[in-house]
Amino acid sequence: MKKIMQYGVVLCTCILLWGCPYESTVPIDQPSVKIDTRLLGKWKSKSDKNNNAFVFTKLDEYRYKLTPIDKKTEPSTYTVWISNVNGFNFLNMQEDQTGKFTFIVPDNITTKSFTYKVISDANKTPFTNSEELKNWITYNMMNLSFFEEGDTLVRIK
Repeated sequence: MKKIMQYGVVLCTCILLWGCPYESTVPIDQPSVKIDTRLLGKWKSKSDKNNNAFVFTKLDEYRYKLTPIDKKTEPSTYTVWISNVNGFNFLNMQEDQTGKFTFIVPDNITTKSFTYKVISDANKTPFTNSEELKNWITYNMMNLSFFEEGDTLVRIK
């Protein structure tokens, strides 16, 4: 349950309502896309009544550190980077404690808000390398059931 709460903080309450995001032991690829500075700062879910928040900070030119701010649980931190798949940016979110990845697709990014979707966990196929995962995403990303609806995040600082 603690794991679900941590994902809820990071990916907001709506994920708990729709299901769990897909989890992988491999990333889409290694960091090679420079960070989008519009993501830096403190964010919260527009629909989250618990006022959970998290902070994106710059780790280096290609990676962010994502730190949930939740007073109820010991927050996990995440190392995050952008991967581009067929013109769509995906965020690889690697939990620092477990090393496992979840993936979100941010959209309509401004300095004040952005929306996102998550890759659904409907397919439980484990991948042994990034090339297999990226090919699977490329093949399935236009399927309506491939993504679960996410939420809108708003900047709070």
